[in-house]
Amino acid sequence: MRLPLIIVAALLTACACHESSSAQVSSPAPSTTPDQGPAPAAPPPPATDDTKPADTPTPTANALPADAAAAQGKPCTDGACPAPLACVEYYGIAGRNGPTFTSCEVRCSDGATCPDGQSCTTIADGPGQVCR
Repeated sequence: MRLPLIIVAALLTACACHESSSAQVSSPAPSTTPDQGPAPAAPPPPATDDTKPADTPTPTANALPADAAAAQGKPCTDGACPAPLACVEYYGIAGRNGPTFTSCEVRCSDGATCPDGQSCTTIADGPGQVCR
């Protein structure tokens, strides 16, 4: 397949422009003072007595405990789930002809308040109205 001459010319022009626009830019020399050498480095930030990392969220009264958050949406272990989760039994797409499934959930169909950062949602062919 042969390219029209105008496309070949446009490609050559684009390549030539790219090469000329990538000229070297010199970086500025480190700042120095006349008889003292390089400028001193910035001082380190002040030490704090905070023992937890800054990105660790502060738990609130309506937050799920870590063990419950890890179990949410997963199958129940021997019919039990960590509080405040409840073991919910449901049928999948096959209905009562199929197997019974379980999952640890916070039900919200009865007007319960969802944990922080979650909202009430309906999972069709699943546990129904639960917090996620």
